[in-house]
Amino acid sequence: MKSPKWVATTWQLIKSNYGFGWSISGWERNNKLITKVVYRYQDGSRNSILVDLIWTSENSGKMINLIEELADLMEERNVDLAKAYELVNGGKMTDENYKKKNWEYQFLNRNKICSNSKFNVYFDHLITTNNSEVKDFLIVKPRVSKQYNLVGICVLPLFENKYCLMKGWRHQFNKVIYQAPAGFVEPEESPEETAIRELKEETALICSSKDLISLGSYIPDAGLIEGKVALYLATKCIKSKIKLDKEIGTGKLVFFTKKDLLDLIQNETNIGGSTLVASFRALSKFK
Repeated sequence: MKSPKWVATTWQLIKSNYGFGWSISGWERNNKLITKVVYRYQDGSRNSILVDLIWTSENSGKMINLIEELADLMEERNVDLAKAYELVNGGKMTDENYKKKNWEYQFLNRNKICSNSKFNVYFDHLITTNNSEVKDFLIVKPRVSKQYNLVGICVLPLFENKYCLMKGWRHQFNKVIYQAPAGFVEPEESPEETAIRELKEETALICSSKDLISLGSYIPDAGLIEGKVALYLATKCIKSKIKLDKEIGTGKLVFFTKKDLLDLIQNETNIGGSTLVASFRALSKFK
């Protein structure tokens, strides 16, 4: 029997956002068709949970939200699927639990509007909590996405005990912007490998993998960009002699002490969001 269209759409969104390890299906229990969530680990083993969400298109958005919560908990707390589910609302995720949340709304479907080499642009069809219909909720989704919905990286270099940022001109603001090296993840690379490559390509600085420190991830714009950015601190950087290409947004390196960088992120308005978060986390972690 062919699956309903909403099931295929939900599967596609889950796999593109959180990887092929995740799957969902309907499961009959007590004469009700509820949702089964399965996670397949890299070693091939599986973990599954039954979720008290009725298997219906009206709950597809809730299923996606739940998997995001589970994926985040599994990553942040290093727990398995069953334990992550215990941590979600005391281990019980029911329709009534969702109704108590002010942010609940329905995701119906998605239509691609345009695309380029890096992004797909969509109009999502939503029903808001007050039953208003939105047919053109704009979503920009990078074409490549890694596990936990990572789509890009930003890496803050540390060279000779000073933090490094680029000053690059951005046409949309007609301003020079402070930015750390950043870029999109690539299919054949891990986020860490992307960070090391982008650092070298944009600044000619080299950092070994053992000196690359994770600063976690963050969502750059939850209302527009579908994806997270992984943040890194590149310590013990050394200069190489490679000739840099003049990429859009890159520019001269500027060096900062801890005090100077703190002053910059507290007062500068022309600074990239990923750079701001990475700098704040680096200074907070290494006081």
